[in-house]
Amino acid sequence: MPRFEPNGAGASPLWLDHTAYTAQLLASGHPPWLDAMACATWLKKGHGLLQPDVVRFPTMDLIAAWAEAHPELGAALGEKSRDTYPLKRLLADGPLRAHIAEVLQALRGGLPNAPIALALAMPSAMLTSAAALAGRALDTPDEDMVDTAAMYVADALRELSALAPDCIDIVLLEATGADVAGELDLCQPIFNVAEHQRWQVALRADASGSLACEAVDIVIAEAPGSGTRGVLISQEGWTADNPSSGGDFWFACVPAGSDPEQVLARVAGLKKAPTA
Repeated sequence: MPRFEPNGAGASPLWLDHTAYTAQLLASGHPPWLDAMACATWLKKGHGLLQPDVVRFPTMDLIAAWAEAHPELGAALGEKSRDTYPLKRLLADGPLRAHIAEVLQALRGGLPNAPIALALAMPSAMLTSAAALAGRALDTPDEDMVDTAAMYVADALRELSALAPDCIDIVLLEATGADVAGELDLCQPIFNVAEHQRWQVALRADASGSLACEAVDIVIAEAPGSGTRGVLISQEGWTADNPSSGGDFWFACVPAGSDPEQVLARVAGLKKAPTA
């Protein structure tokens, strides 16, 4: 199982969120989310073009595209009134799980030695987005709802590990908002599955302040704390000078519509730039 282990020597390790960029560059703005082989091929092409050290698997974008293409699923999400039901039904959908697993297997087949990071929203954000797919508004889920959502996510991860064995190496939780640390306390079911599967856990956050959590192996932020630290370069900071915050690797978000030659130059520059 590939693992991400910055060794501190040679080129600076680099993670990229290039989904928006390569969607436009390689797929005319319409990634083939619904065709497993074509989707994996597109993701492999993006990885081959930019050569990051980790493959970020854009799970939430795939789920959104699947739900849009299957209106009957959206209708099923609203069959029960509980606020947590839409997410439960969405993540338990057999065809969706099988499709994600098929893309992961095809991606692993083409990139056997690259760590694959399954990018997921935090449970609270997943609750909100699933509610929206069901035609509901859910602004601020409470702690009990988030705790329940984390169990649903954990169940889906267990199923994916069985459907696509050895195809996930890292669970990447991507957080927005201020109370990231508080929500991490409710994510123990997810951490338990990751520990059982020997996956690394990474957190990407735009919040400031302490993001320390014993179960999180890798923290990605503009000013990461202790542990394995990734220095986050947002889309807004793509063309700016590199941050001075110390870290072990770069995590950069490539804006859609960027000039391809400038992107390659920027990527090459980041790999040469020290993070510490």
